Amino acid sequence: MAKSLILCNLALGLILLSVSCLHDSPTAPETHPDLTLRITDLDAYIAAPAGGLVACAFEVSVRDSGGFPAPGVTVALGVESGPGAVACRSRRSDATGVVRALFYAVVPAGDTLSVVRAAVGTDTVKAATRLHGGTGPAEVERPRAPGDTRRRANHHTATNESRGRR
Repeated sequence: MAKSLILCNLALGLILLSVSCLHDSPTAPETHPDLTLRITDLDAYIAAPAGGLVACAFEVSVRDSGGFPAPGVTVALGVESGPGAVACRSRRSDATGVVRALFYAVVPAGDTLSVVRAAVGTDTVKAATRLHGGTGPAEVERPRAPGDTRRRANHHTATNESRGRR
């Protein structure tokens, strides 16, 4: 079961990686003073056999000051700290203001934290996922659904107002 979950994640990750980077090209940083970035769907906790490869698709939502989708904005992606990487260094938001990306890592033994970063210019948002490498079966804890108070959400938002800028 654990191996099939990891293989399924790996296969999905490789498919997403090949599709997601087709039209990417490095560009100069953009400045958008009135945008809000939000990372969603990054797993809060991933347990897998130590040394196993795990992959997690996630999204970055880009909204303007009115809360509407901001298409065509280049978002820089990466891992701020901890093990792992993001499949593409930068992506442009689609027509719905969303950037789809893939985080992947070889799970080290024990507990460790990986922090994923998304940025537009100097505006940055971060999200963390806890990796646990052990001998047991693979286990994933998804972020909660809206209105679900049973466990902590893993949605991270950055706005210019929250950073003291306007």
